[in-house]
Amino acid sequence: MFYEFDFGDGSRSVRSFSPIAEHTFIEAGEFTVTLTVEDDLGNPGEVRHNVLISDAYEPCQDPLDCDADSTCVDKECRIRTTRQAAEIGSR
Repeated sequence: MFYEFDFGDGSRSVRSFSPIAEHTFIEAGEFTVTLTVEDDLGNPGEVRHNVLISDAYEPCQDPLDCDADSTCVDKECRIRTTRQAAEIGSR
């Protein structure tokens, strides 16, 4: 399997043999994230999702302080940008 993540913010696409990619959005805004998957036979598939990135962070002391889509980084709840390709494709 081959995966390509395009985060829709003008940054370079991430190509990988892993269904996991990490990305940090530099600025707030609405972005269309595209995941393209190609299986071992060369059959492609694609899914797109709009994401809203906010620059306003909730304070936290522990990852459990944040909701399921966020994680605690430098005492701020930040949206997770790492998703399993299977999870994205199932939506």
